[in-house]
Amino acid sequence: MSTFVTPNRYSQTITIPVSLPQTEMRRGSTVLVASFALLAGQRAEVRSLNLSILRLFTPGVITSEINKPFGLAILGIYDDDQMLCSPIVGVHCHELGTASLNPWIRHTLTAPAAYRVVVTNNTGMTYDTALDFAVAATGCIKIRTNTDPAGSQSASTLTFGVPASVVNTLNVATNASAVSSTASMDVNPVIPTVPPPVPTPDDTGRIRKHGTWTFL
Repeated sequence: MSTFVTPNRYSQTITIPVSLPQTEMRRGSTVLVASFALLAGQRAEVRSLNLSILRLFTPGVITSEINKPFGLAILGIYDDDQMLCSPIVGVHCHELGTASLNPWIRHTLTAPAAYRVVVTNNTGMTYDTALDFAVAATGCIKIRTNTDPAGSQSASTLTFGVPASVVNTLNVATNASAVSSTASMDVNPVIPTVPPPVPTPDDTGRIRKHGTWTFL
């Protein structure tokens, strides 16, 4: 696999930024940070996700998390059918500071769907245990339009996941059919005249004319 960013590889890469400046989040609130869609033949690589809890607005509260493994807040990627409790990829923060996604593990999305990046305040099983805080989020998602891991298949060779050779064949057949149909649509078409068959006698001396037998 080439590690150089060649013009061919650059042309088939789309960068989706994940950027949320300092934002106040009340208990149980969610913020949509980014969204993107994948078509057939495309894949998304989650390069980085970082979530920071910058400030607490309700100090001294003994909090309780709605979903224990997710800590105080979570930055996750979801598709249309997933609940906030089950992100595909996510990073969660348990205290003041920054939590980051492991950059040494590949996180790849390949299923065609509409995806969203959401930050959630995961505190507040009851009103007395809720925390209000300020968060910030950063990250980067790369969308590749090719399906070959080596990058040898460019974006122009795929049309919604169908190879260009198949698409070109279908286009040629469609164009030929259209030309044939256009050529056959004449304003004054010429109808060829076919002479009627000449009756010939058989061995018994009879001829068949208009469906009946006649003796000579």
